[in-house]
Amino acid sequence: MGNTIWVLNENTDEDEWDHSLIIANEKELDDLATELNIKKISDFYDHSILAEEYGGDVKPNFVIAKDLEEILKTLIKAISNGKLNRNAELVEELEDCLSKVVDAKNQDLKVRLAIIP
Repeated sequence: MGNTIWVLNENTDEDEWDHSLIIANEKELDDLATELNIKKISDFYDHSILAEEYGGDVKPNFVIAKDLEEILKTLIKAISNGKLNRNAELVEELEDCLSKVVDAKNQDLKVRLAIIP
């Protein structure tokens, strides 16, 4: 069983959606981000829960929701326009992340892409 991503804001500590395809396609998404001259989605990962699971102590990596919103929108648009030969499920995961990030932005909350074992 692999890791997944939960989209968490400053007021949430769990996510009902499994975003494991994002991790499974991390290299392709990061390569696409480089091609598009945007930050890599992996730059936004929060490893604090994973570290805690293994006895480490890492502070959560909360980021400004608007910054992540723009990255997600750009990736979704590029993939939808054929930049990656990926299935619709990956786009669906990215769109779910975007929805949660926009919701956090509208509440003026920071977000994190928490890696969950």
